[in-house]
Amino acid sequence: MKIIKTSKDISTKIECGLNFLDYKTLFERYIKQDANLNDPFLAIKQRSQLDLNLLKLCYKKRYIGIVDYIFSLFYLKIYTVLNIPKSFFSSSLRHCKFSNEVVPGKYKAITCTNGIARAKVNLLNEDQYYDIPLVEASKNLRVHERIGTLLIMMSYKVSSYQHAAQFFILKKNIPKITASLLVIEEGVDFPVQCFVFLLRPKVAKTMLTLRGPSMFAGMKYNHDSVVVNNRITYDQLAHKNSNVSIENFPPDFNIFLYKNNREKLIGYAPDISNPILSHYKKNAMDKLFFHKIKGQDVHLTIHPLDNIKDYSDYLKYKNVTLRGDENIETYFSKIDILVTWWSTLIFQAVYCGTPVIVLDLFDDGHSDHVSNLTDNFVRTVKSISELNIAINEFRNYSSDEKKLKQKNALKNIYPMAKHSTDLFY
Repeated sequence: MKIIKTSKDISTKIECGLNFLDYKTLFERYIKQDANLNDPFLAIKQRSQLDLNLLKLCYKKRYIGIVDYIFSLFYLKIYTVLNIPKSFFSSSLRHCKFSNEVVPGKYKAITCTNGIARAKVNLLNEDQYYDIPLVEASKNLRVHERIGTLLIMMSYKVSSYQHAAQFFILKKNIPKITASLLVIEEGVDFPVQCFVFLLRPKVAKTMLTLRGPSMFAGMKYNHDSVVVNNRITYDQLAHKNSNVSIENFPPDFNIFLYKNNREKLIGYAPDISNPILSHYKKNAMDKLFFHKIKGQDVHLTIHPLDNIKDYSDYLKYKNVTLRGDENIETYFSKIDILVTWWSTLIFQAVYCGTPVIVLDLFDDGHSDHVSNLTDNFVRTVKSISELNIAINEFRNYSSDEKKLKQKNALKNIYPMAKHSTDLFY
């Protein structure tokens, strides 16, 4: 049974996966700018619509049969409604609330704990911001809170009891606080979306910060300003939001922990979390990679959603090692080339001066997102023979050639960056 519940099920339920460009088109059509700022559940509703249209596309393309389509349609349309009584009487709903330690007052800028890592370090001085933490609340809602949640569901016409309960808990205890600016990072998880919705009337302007390049724009529009650190994300957003700007702050990487101890070691790290890379495609790519890359030492990185059992045969090879608990800085210190499918590791690798090979064996369009990274520091290959050629060429670069190519790639990704590539060699 291949019941599709969300877009992530594409990678686990559909053997052939879904064409990347088809998925991108659906995403941009249904996760888009919307002027209705009075609906805190806007992103949830848009995402549900995307999942529904994704299901229809999978059936239209014959990726699933009529039985799977009917059961999946039932799940997406009816299951959440039928699940309301179960959630209503549940004693173990997880949700967050505003901390009791919030200090009322007027501030220049505020953020919340979920966003502090990017906002504080890169855009705000420590004496300019106030962090409003979110903490895990009691899992047992009182009777009046459960009734209040049902009223929220009816008021906003939302069918998800869990999301309505989360919104109700946060709305009940809005901090008595005002500010000139609300700064948030990413803004993708629901508690953060609630945070922005509830605090927006208490601030003059809102700002969204994005550190990592994203494949799609998503819910990144309804802010007075959006600050990004890379050209790829900027190009995705600028045509829909005129208030996007590029600031000079690095990717999620601690350069002070990085030390260049590279050997001839390939990092292999495809990102299985992408809904387009099915297990069928992933296994086919792994088999071609490990069987054809002869004599090359490989440092394998397992994505958190990946299954280490799928690599058991390859880990028996004497030249294949598994990345352990080492941090990302140590990982890039060891490898001299990164091979991946799609991953934010691409952009961290360029920052560290590690050449990247995007393995696009399926030619479905996903590598188009890095096509503007010129001068061959990030290179797309579409066959194993091209992969071997690229590895040999990268390793034949002199140190000066590699510095120059990294510098050009950094200009394309981080045009405002002023760091020296000498840090990496």
